[in-house]
Amino acid sequence: MVDIEATPDETKKITGANVKSQVLAGHKDLTTGVHGVGAGTVAKVGDIAVDANLSAAGQDAITKRHTQNTDSDLSPAHKNATTGVHGAGSSYIALAPAASHLVRTFTKGWTVDKFLKGAGVDADPAEVDTPGGADFFDKFREFIPWVSLDGFVVGGDTGYGAAAYGAYLYMKTAATANYDVYCRSTGPWYNLLDSGKVITFDFPLHNLSSIVEQTIWVRMASGYDVPPSETVAHFGWKIVNADLYASNADGTTQTITDTTVDLATGDQRTRLKIVFTPGTDCKFYVNNVLKVTHTTNLPTATNYYFHTHTLNTGTVLKGIVLGRLLFEKEYA
Repeated sequence: MVDIEATPDETKKITGANVKSQVLAGHKDLTTGVHGVGAGTVAKVGDIAVDANLSAAGQDAITKRHTQNTDSDLSPAHKNATTGVHGAGSSYIALAPAASHLVRTFTKGWTVDKFLKGAGVDADPAEVDTPGGADFFDKFREFIPWVSLDGFVVGGDTGYGAAAYGAYLYMKTAATANYDVYCRSTGPWYNLLDSGKVITFDFPLHNLSSIVEQTIWVRMASGYDVPPSETVAHFGWKIVNADLYASNADGTTQTITDTTVDLATGDQRTRLKIVFTPGTDCKFYVNNVLKVTHTTNLPTATNYYFHTHTLNTGTVLKGIVLGRLLFEKEYA
């Protein structure tokens, strides 16, 4: 406190000016107090001595706040950290990467017409060839969505039915033994086979009305006999009651194998796919699972028709629903 005496001395009269001047004079020269380091006071900016009356946690907080905001006192442990905010440690933002695949990918160093295949953390990817040139037109592709029966021939015994419904083809026989129904392409696919060039024949089976007293063929064949010949050059599927068979023939001899798949009645989406490499093998897939591989009696004929045929061997109507056809061939 400034000593203010009630005395006639003018310098000690109680006036605003005298109070202000004496307060400032006493205040500015203090070594403790607001700007000092005394008990219960706040340290001066630049001083690192901390009030001893503060708790240990409080003293530590003030010291850290001071060093973190003073460049000259920035601890080497923080400046030179290899992990943390400026490093690449766990749970932190990594350093900007050095020139690597992240830069090369967009600037230089990669081969034209190549894909990059990941090689794991902190590893450059490997270059791989583009599959088939990554070109939709690298293969001949034919989609038949069954929007109509234009380009197909249908027939059968009295009471048969065949209709295209956009998403599927529906065929049925009459409820009479040995009556049938069929659908085949009007013309063949010409020059279909080339040695080593893969053929894919793929469609979903959407419905079977029965799994007894019936024989059904769905295949690519060089002929379309009624009923279908087992030895005509072909590759495809044969259904006997509920049993699904893989079949192909070279025009003289047939190779046929039970896939061990038992089909069900009613609505379904059973994908049936054949991958035929002329001169090598014919692979039969059910719902993308390889079931059978044939290497004998592979067909070599030039032209092939799509042909499906249902023969009723009982006295109850037989119906089948096939989804879109996908037909694909590698260019020679």
